[in-house]
Amino acid sequence: MLPSIPDILYGTAWKDTRTTTLVFTAITAGFRGIDTAGQRKHYREELVGQALHQLEEAGVARREEVWLQTKFTSKDGQDLSGPVPYDPRWPVRKQIRHSAFASLRNLHHPSGLPDFAKFKPIGAISPDGKTRPWLDSYLLHSPLRSLEETLQAWQEMELLVQEGWVRHIGFSNVYDSRIWNALLQSINIRPLALQNRWHSSSGHDVSLLSTLSPVLSPNDSEGRAIHYQPFWTLTGNPALLRSEPVVRAAIAHDWTPAQVVYKFVNQGMGIQGLRCCVLTGTTDEKHMRQAVQVVNNRHGEGHLLTVSEVNEIRKQVYGE
Repeated sequence: MLPSIPDILYGTAWKDTRTTTLVFTAITAGFRGIDTAGQRKHYREELVGQALHQLEEAGVARREEVWLQTKFTSKDGQDLSGPVPYDPRWPVRKQIRHSAFASLRNLHHPSGLPDFAKFKPIGAISPDGKTRPWLDSYLLHSPLRSLEETLQAWQEMELLVQEGWVRHIGFSNVYDSRIWNALLQSINIRPLALQNRWHSSSGHDVSLLSTLSPVLSPNDSEGRAIHYQPFWTLTGNPALLRSEPVVRAAIAHDWTPAQVVYKFVNQGMGIQGLRCCVLTGTTDEKHMRQAVQVVNNRHGEGHLLTVSEVNEIRKQVYGE
């Protein structure tokens, strides 16, 4: 198993029937982390599983060499006219468990339907003798209708961690700092990650970022950073890609503007103690390789943005 979440994940939203091919291409291009969800409306989780099976058969990557992140999507985020991995009438904790087991099945056993009730925690070998059922990170796709329901969902996710089905848990689409702080104060297992839309409509999460850093929030962090996973990094910020600080840095490093923005995120956006995980869903193999190259290359002159470059880009985004 990978010891920690990779610095860059490949996002599989809106790939539909191309999911298997694109995941195979992304892993071949150097990605070692995949983001998906148990939400047929926007994701094809079972096709991610097919890609993983093909990658192992081809000798490209084994399951334990890939970080798998998926999500529980509540009924409000599902297309109820299509497949849903649970009965929407069930209590939320039962929904969580059934969705998680559906994800385990989709991502580990594309050719079979094992009885997960008979499985032991992590370490048990599956019927095909090749894969073990676990999720590296499991996110709550968005808060539920009430804080009480959201906490019930989180408690079931915590139980999945304790039972060994899931290694880490996290949140997604939490933009209100009051809700975020209430969640952090009410849970037992600290989230690994917060995955949010990075966009001006939410102030690029300026009110949340300090809470993710063990340096800026030492009393609340248990000494561990919560990884920030911004999405819409490029598509939601076209003006940033054209901005002077980004263009200057691109020329100086012989990078594309997209690579500059990815590196800015990768370097924590100049915010002390902030750990960021780049999320991209490009369908272009060249762009996949460029993203992996710039994020994973951390050493040597020219492979990092300078402090001045990071500060200028941060001012462009946050005005400070």
